[in-house]
Amino acid sequence: MTDATRFHQLFDQAAAAHSDRPALTDWTGEVLTYSGLDARAAQAEQILRDQGLRPGDRLLIVAENAASVAVLLLAAGRMDAVAVPVNARMTGPELQKIAAHTEPR
Repeated sequence: MTDATRFHQLFDQAAAAHSDRPALTDWTGEVLTYSGLDARAAQAEQILRDQGLRPGDRLLIVAENAASVAVLLLAAGRMDAVAVPVNARMTGPELQKIAAHTEPR
């Protein structure tokens, strides 16, 4: 790994400085503060660990553009797993091709 700052590290810095400020608004209108997004990411991280996700694993995220994608990106990054976000509107064969190529856990 290089000395480059990773996404979750940038988020953690912003969350520490702006915990009560809005971090994102998703398509449903839900607004999450930095502290709220951080808490959800911590919950997701624990669930992913319980499901057996380990550092280096690939996590295929099939979802609409929503807060849950940001939550899972943060959780996977903090675990040193590789998040592979995919639009839920893709066809079955398209999803299967991506899954076969990425070999998610």
